[in-house]
Amino acid sequence: MMRVWRVGISAMLTALYSGAMGALAAPTGEEPPNAHLDRELYPKAYGILSSDHLMFPVDVSDWPLRIDSRRQLFVDDYLIASLKDLKREWHQPVKYPGNPLMSGELPWEGDCLIPLFIQRDADSGRFRMWYSSWLRYQGPEGVGMRFPTLYAESDDGVTWRRPELGILSYAGSTKNNFVIHGGSIHGLLEATAPARPEQRFTALVLLEPDYVEREGYYIYTSADGIHWSSDRTRCVIPSLRSYTMPQGGLGDTTIFRHDPVLGLTVCDAKFVLPGKMRSRGQCESEDLIHWSRPRFTLYPDEHDEPDSEIYGNLSFVYESMWLGLCRVMHSERTGWKQVEVELSLSRDGYHWARPAERKPFLPLGDADSWEPDYTDGVSNGPLLIGDELWFYYRGSRSPDRTQKAKRAWEMAIGLAKLRRDGFASLDAGDSPGSLVTRPLTFSGRSLFVNVAVDKSGWVKAAVLTGAGEAIARYGLENSIPVARDTTAARMTWSGVERLPLPEDEHLRLQFQLKHAQLYSFWIE
Repeated sequence: MMRVWRVGISAMLTALYSGAMGALAAPTGEEPPNAHLDRELYPKAYGILSSDHLMFPVDVSDWPLRIDSRRQLFVDDYLIASLKDLKREWHQPVKYPGNPLMSGELPWEGDCLIPLFIQRDADSGRFRMWYSSWLRYQGPEGVGMRFPTLYAESDDGVTWRRPELGILSYAGSTKNNFVIHGGSIHGLLEATAPARPEQRFTALVLLEPDYVEREGYYIYTSADGIHWSSDRTRCVIPSLRSYTMPQGGLGDTTIFRHDPVLGLTVCDAKFVLPGKMRSRGQCESEDLIHWSRPRFTLYPDEHDEPDSEIYGNLSFVYESMWLGLCRVMHSERTGWKQVEVELSLSRDGYHWARPAERKPFLPLGDADSWEPDYTDGVSNGPLLIGDELWFYYRGSRSPDRTQKAKRAWEMAIGLAKLRRDGFASLDAGDSPGSLVTRPLTFSGRSLFVNVAVDKSGWVKAAVLTGAGEAIARYGLENSIPVARDTTAARMTWSGVERLPLPEDEHLRLQFQLKHAQLYSFWIE
C-alpha cells in the first residue's frame, strides 16, 4: 500500500510539473502539448481525489470535534475513534412500484423527459417540477430548439399535471407548459427575502448558439418560477467547445446550486480530459458573476472498472455534511453508454470522496424495464417527506439497445424512497458491537439516535470523558436500551435523561448494539 501511495504521488507531481513546463513552452496562441497527460498515470495520480483516507492521511481520532444539533451520519469514519464488531452497510432507496411517474405523452415531449428540479412549496405543500424534453422544431424565433424547460405540478408528489400556461408558443399555440425556450435549467436558486420580487427565483440556463452568440450558461430571473426574463447578451460561463486541455468552458452536465452552509453558489463542473475522459470539478461564487477557478474533485481510480468515467456529482447539503449522487458512466459493458448513480460525500463542501465499495445507490433496471441504461437524479437532491427521503430521477433506455432508428433516448421520470438518514448504517449481529466517537464539543443536553432493531436486539449508549474514562451514572450498565425501529429515539440512563455538562469542554459517546443498525445520532 505504501509503494502505491508513493508511486501515485510521484506520478501526480511529474504530470503536474510536465504540464506546467509544457504550458510555459507553448508558442503564443497555441495550446500546450498534451503528451504529459498519460492515461496510465491517472488512477495513481488522481486517485487521491476520490479517497478520504488518502486526502486526509493523519489520524485525528483524538482530536476534538465540534458538532451542533444536526444529525451525525456514519457514512465514513469522520466521527469514529474506535470500532469493534460493527460492519458498515450501504442502503439503496426503494423504487416506487408505480414508476415511471411521467413519460412523454404530449407532442412537444417526445420520448424523452428529464427532471431538472423538484421542490415542495412550504406554504401550500404543492410539489413543483421543472423538467426538460429532447425536442427539435422550428420555434417562434425561427430557430431549432432542444432541451426546453417545462413545468408540472402535483398535490401528492406522485400524480403530476401539466398546466396550460399560455406563455410561449409551440406550433402556433400557447396551450402548453413551456417556461423557457432554447435551453434547460442547470441551477435553480430561490431567495427567501429577495431585494426585488421579480428576483425571487434565479436560474442558470444552458443556451445553444441558435439563441445566443456564445453558447454557455446565462442568468434568468423570475417572481414565480414560471415567467422568466434574461439578458442574453451576457454569458456567465461559456460552454465546453473542445475536449482538449486546457478547456475554455464547462461541459453540458454542469450543475449549479446554492449552498446554505458555505453561503455561496456552488458549481459542479464537467471536465473532459484527452481521450474524452469525463471527470468532475468545482468552483464557487458569491454573486454568480465572479467565480473561483474550477478544480478537480472526483476522478475514476483503481477501485473503478477500467471504462469508468465520472459524469456528474449532484451534491446537496444533508444535515451535518454534504452528500452527492455521483453519476458513473460505462461504455464497454454493452457497447453503448450506461450511467448509474453511486454516493459521494464531503465534510467541508470543498473536498469530495467516494466510498471504496463503489456500490450503486440508484441501480439500473433489468434489461426489459423502462430504465436499464441511464439513471440521473434531480439536481437539488432529495425531499424530506415525513421520515422518508424522496429521490426523483430519470431512467432511460438506450436507442442502441433495440437497434432501432430513434432520434433520442427513451427517458421517463421515476421516484425512489429511502429511510431518513438511511444512506449507511453500522450493523451488529449476534455479538454486541461498539463504537467510541472522537471527543465532542456540543451545547445540547439530549441524545437521540436513528436505529433499526431486530427482535432480541437493543442499542445502548454511554458518555465518556475526552480521555475515554467512564462517567458515573452514564455507563452502558445504566443505559435504558432502545429496542425498536425508530428514526428518533431519545437515549436515557437510569434516573438520568440529560447529558452531563462537560468539564473539559468535550466528551465522547459510546454506542453498543446487538441485532441492530445504527444510522445516526444527534444532540439537542
